[in-house]
Amino acid sequence: MDMSRFAKPRFDVGLVTDDPLMVDFVADEIGLGEPELLSVSRTTTQHRFDRNGSVIKVNVAETLDTNERSGFTELLLVTPGLAEPQQLVGPDGVTFSLVPDGWLGVEDMGVRLEVPDLGGSVSFFRDAMRWEVEGNTVRFGPTAVLIEERADAPSVVPTSTRGWTYLTAQVWDCDLETAAAVAGGARVTRQPRTYGEVARFSMVADAFGNHIELSQRASLTGPLPPN
Repeated sequence: MDMSRFAKPRFDVGLVTDDPLMVDFVADEIGLGEPELLSVSRTTTQHRFDRNGSVIKVNVAETLDTNERSGFTELLLVTPGLAEPQQLVGPDGVTFSLVPDGWLGVEDMGVRLEVPDLGGSVSFFRDAMRWEVEGNTVRFGPTAVLIEERADAPSVVPTSTRGWTYLTAQVWDCDLETAAAVAGGARVTRQPRTYGEVARFSMVADAFGNHIELSQRASLTGPLPPN
């Protein structure tokens, strides 16, 4: 994979909840410490936890009128000194696993993705996102997506979900990467837009509605284009 397209050689991951206790859980139980705060709207605050350069984004909404989940089901974090995985479930049913180095081929951080059609998901990451795919594992630097085919996986993910909701790739050119993803078969669910002086971003989805954010973050790329 041509990593020169990316402003950061690893992806970030985002979850959505209306339970503020998720912030304390990630800070204390997962051990990621105090987050950086970002107000993303009048009703949602993003708590940004740095983990070896990847950002785990806990978006806390005032209310969240859904119990639907995406195909992203679990975050795996390599933790030195472990002999066996330790699964931890947060107060909103969000699943983390602390795993030994190399567990299921994970080098640093992995996300488990359940889909109804493995071939379709592999094609999305290979052809639309142009990420490196090895079997059912998608490589993005030291981060990885572990794809599993399950008959009960969501085939139509709604726009609003709770729990693990999206991955973020930090790119140099949001518009260019969005157009390339669409040309490869992705569906745009949010057109590129500039959020103040922070970032220009879009959202694309696979055939089932699982989301990837393409973010051109000013702190990494420099000045942003206007809307």
